[in-house]
Amino acid sequence: MPLTSLVADAFGAVTLALVILFTAVGLFCIAYVLYFRSQIPSDSDNDSGSGSGSCYQLQYFNAPWIIRITLIVYAILWSLGEIFRLSLLKKEGWLLHPLTRRWQRNVCRVYLLSNLGLMEPGLILTVIFLVRGSLYPEMSRIKRWNRRVITFVLILCVPVFVAQLFFLVISSSFEFPKGYNEKKEGYGARIPKYFTRAFQESRGEVYCTYPLFCTIVYGVFVCLCITYFLYVAMRMISLVINKGLQRRVYWLIFAVGLLPLRILFLGFSLLSTPGRPVFESLVFLGFLALIACATVGVGVLVYLPVSDSLSVKGICRSRQNNRRHEQSHMIPMESFSRTLSGFVSDNDDDASIAATQSLLEGAMTTSVGRDSDSSTKVGSISFRTMLKDVSSEPVEDVNLFVETDYHF
Repeated sequence: MPLTSLVADAFGAVTLALVILFTAVGLFCIAYVLYFRSQIPSDSDNDSGSGSGSCYQLQYFNAPWIIRITLIVYAILWSLGEIFRLSLLKKEGWLLHPLTRRWQRNVCRVYLLSNLGLMEPGLILTVIFLVRGSLYPEMSRIKRWNRRVITFVLILCVPVFVAQLFFLVISSSFEFPKGYNEKKEGYGARIPKYFTRAFQESRGEVYCTYPLFCTIVYGVFVCLCITYFLYVAMRMISLVINKGLQRRVYWLIFAVGLLPLRILFLGFSLLSTPGRPVFESLVFLGFLALIACATVGVGVLVYLPVSDSLSVKGICRSRQNNRRHEQSHMIPMESFSRTLSGFVSDNDDDASIAATQSLLEGAMTTSVGRDSDSSTKVGSISFRTMLKDVSSEPVEDVNLFVETDYHF
C-alpha cells in the first residue's frame, strides 16, 4: 500500500474515532439536560406548595433547554457529516464502496452543502444566541423564546445555504448539462478549476475538495459572526465579576477564535493534490479546529451550567429538609404549651401565657441559630452577585453561566 494511502487512511481512522467519541459525549449532554429539566419543579408544583421557593427559581436557568439541545444536535450532525468525505469509507468493505463514481461525486456535493451551508453556520449562530441570551435574561423568559431562536437561526442560515447551493448544484447543472466533464470545470476553463471543483478523481478514487467560492462565502459569514460575538463577549466580561465565569467567557473566545484557522486550512488545501499527505493534514487540522470549538461550546454553554444548577438544587433541598426537621421539633413544644395552660388555674392565666411565650421564643431562637449556622457553612445562594452593580445600565444576569460561590 502506498505511503499516501496509508496517511489518508490514518487520518480517516482518527477522524472516525473522534466523531464517535464526540457523538457519545453529545448524547450524554442531551440526556443530562433532559434530566435537569425533569428535576425542576413545574408551575403546578409551585402553586400547590410541593416545590421549594428557591429551587423553583432554577426554572429560570432551565429556560433555554431546547436551544442547548439544538446546539448539540447541530454539532453531532456536523461531525457525522465529516465522515462522508473520508476516502477510508470508499475502500472495499466500507460504507461508500458500493456507490458508483457519480454517486460519490453527489455525496461530496451534499456534504459541502450540508456542513458549510447549514450545520456549521447553525452551530455558530446557536452559540451566539445562547451567549446573547445571557446578557438579556428577560428575553429567555418570553414565551416561545426557544422557538423564536431556532427560527432566527434557520433564517440567518438561508443566505449562506443559498449561496452554497448555487455554487455546488445550480451552477454545475448549467456548466455540465450533458454530464460531468473535468475539462469544462471552472465555467469552461475561464477561471481556475479550484474555484468551483467540489471533488477530484485521483488514482481511481473520488476525493472531496473545498471549492474556493464556497470557502469564501463561508469565511465571510464566519468573520461577521466572530465580530458580533466578540462584541457580546466583551460586554459580558465587563459585567461579570466572578473570575470563574470570566474564565468561561475567555474559553469561548478562544474556541471561536479557532474558526478562522479552519478557513485558512481549507483554503490552503487547494494548493495540494487530494489524497496527498499535505492535503489530508490540512483538512484534518481544519476538522480539529471546529471539533475543538464545538467541544468547548457544548461544555461551557450546556454541561457546566446544568452541573452548577444541579449542585445548587441539592443545596436547596438540603436546606428545605433542615427547615422541615426544625418545624417538626416545634410541634411537641406547641402541644406542651397547650397542656401546660390546661393545668394552670384561671387566676394564673397571665403567668401561663408568659411562660409559654418564653418557651416558644427560646425554641425559635434556637431554630434561627441553627439555620444561621447551617447557612454560614453552606454559603449564600445568589445569582445576582455575578455582575457588577452598574447604575447606568439595566440589571443583567448571565443566567446561562450559572456558577455559585460553592466549590465542590
